[in-house]
Amino acid sequence: MSTTKVIENENSFGSRLRKLRGDLSQMEFSKKIGVKQSSYHNWEREIKEPSYSVIKPICEICKCSPLWLLGIEETTITITKGIDINHKLDSLKHNATETSKSIETLLSSIQKLEGAL
Repeated sequence: MSTTKVIENENSFGSRLRKLRGDLSQMEFSKKIGVKQSSYHNWEREIKEPSYSVIKPICEICKCSPLWLLGIEETTITITKGIDINHKLDSLKHNATETSKSIETLLSSIQKLEGAL
């Protein structure tokens, strides 16, 4: 017979992982952070703890403080929908940069055509 550990402490590692995960499934989130879903499940349920080598990349991907994730400090970024928000922001920045480059190329081409007329 197995028992499920219910986590009620908002400062616990497992509850903070759930906040980072947002609306993503455990499978989706574990893929994003590059770990097995079973490992992630055990961390969120506080059955096992990850090593530092895993905590650091989670914090880098999710843009949160390791001290916050470990429950040592209270302040962190506002988390709305897990790391999807960060991914979308990165994608928007990339698209804006590419658009800017295209506009510069187009303007340069127009100037060359005007000079040739």
